[in-house]
Amino acid sequence: MLGAIIIVSGLVGSIVMGLFVEKTRKYRKALIICVLSALFAFGFFIGAMFVQNIIVLAIVTTFLGFFMTPILPLGLEFACEITFPIGEAVTGGTMIGMSQLVGAIQVTIMFFTTI
Repeated sequence: MLGAIIIVSGLVGSIVMGLFVEKTRKYRKALIICVLSALFAFGFFIGAMFVQNIIVLAIVTTFLGFFMTPILPLGLEFACEITFPIGEAVTGGTMIGMSQLVGAIQVTIMFFTTI
């Protein structure tokens, strides 16, 4: 149930943030709002797990999905705007490739520090 809530609220959040950015062209402001709100929502999510109330957890999950999911498309679009003469595929591919590399390095570090 919580997975469906996070997906649906994420779709709604992506639409709302997309419309906001399309009208105002304020990518940075939208990203800051999403990242800070997702950070607070994640903190509340951790706290809600200790309460063990499914209604509270569902409400917090709604806010988490609404603000966390739009971060990726907003970040990719903002990167394309910043690096305008360079193609979108190059910019997006570089960002996603670097995130994969950082993730692989983090997994490797965590693997060897737990041995």
